[in-house]
Amino acid sequence: NEDRLRADFYLTIIQNNDTVTLSSLKKSALANSNFQLAAEISRHLAQNFKSKKTIDQMFINIIDSLYIDAGRTDELIEIDYGSIKFQNIYIIIKNLLSNTKISFRKAKSLSYTISRLVEAFFIKEEYENVIKVGKLGIGLNKRIGENIGLYIIWSYSGASNLFLKNVKEAQINY
Repeated sequence: NEDRLRADFYLTIIQNNDTVTLSSLKKSALANSNFQLAAEISRHLAQNFKSKKTIDQMFINIIDSLYIDAGRTDELIEIDYGSIKFQNIYIIIKNLLSNTKISFRKAKSLSYTISRLVEAFFIKEEYENVIKVGKLGIGLNKRIGENIGLYIIWSYSGASNLFLKNVKEAQINY
């Protein structure tokens, strides 16, 4: 069943990238305790919702991925997404990063989640949060050699610094 879900996920992406089907696959992955796949689908859905118009859906899927990365899957049904504060997100990420025994796979998953968070905060025009989360992501991405994550974070952090009139910091990012 696990292989079938993953195959259906990839097939959906290839064929039509339908968010309704992807959402159903995410629910099935969660129901089958296939949390890694559920996190991947969540991040993919976040990419699909990457716009000002659908930022709330993007954010929900990123938070789901973060909670899965943190092993807090039992809380997913109870999350009040509208009341989640930046500080809570920041603490979850810091706690995950403080785990010196984090597996490479989990570190990669967290890297992808952080990249999606940086994008979401940028769309929401929360530039300080882009920079704060970005700094955490830069350290992680350097440790695991995830260059794409670095490029994403550097570009959004640079642009955020420009919006905040921090020209020197923006130049460092670029």
